[in-house]
Amino acid sequence: MNCRGGVHALGVLYESMQGKCRGFWTETVESERAHHARLWRSVDQLLGHGRTSMASSIDVETVNKFFFADKVAKVRASTDNAPQPTYTHAPPGPSLREFSTLSVDDIISGVRQLSDKSSAADSLPTFVLKQITAHCWSYHRLF
Repeated sequence: MNCRGGVHALGVLYESMQGKCRGFWTETVESERAHHARLWRSVDQLLGHGRTSMASSIDVETVNKFFFADKVAKVRASTDNAPQPTYTHAPPGPSLREFSTLSVDDIISGVRQLSDKSSAADSLPTFVLKQITAHCWSYHRLF
């Protein structure tokens, strides 16, 4: 198998795994929709609550060096000879001077309009968030 075929096979395997994961959580949320305590327990499990972090053996200095200090040094080195930025004033017209309160329906509508894209760094896949948002906010209405 050549490299391109191997990459394609990995892509197919990844998509299959993602589909199975999505199917499992979709089925779990649907089956527990009427049982709020079980639904919350499943959401906690999905978010990883109660688990020890896999990175508990990594200390703060290591994280700072490899994830922050080194990245900042690389960005500074790559932009060292770049021209100074130029700034312009915003044109007159509309401005954001105050915030207004959002209703629960506004929030639910906004979440439902999100893209279904997720990454491994997301503690909750977007498609699951979209499914449980109305249920979570229904508790808000009780108080």
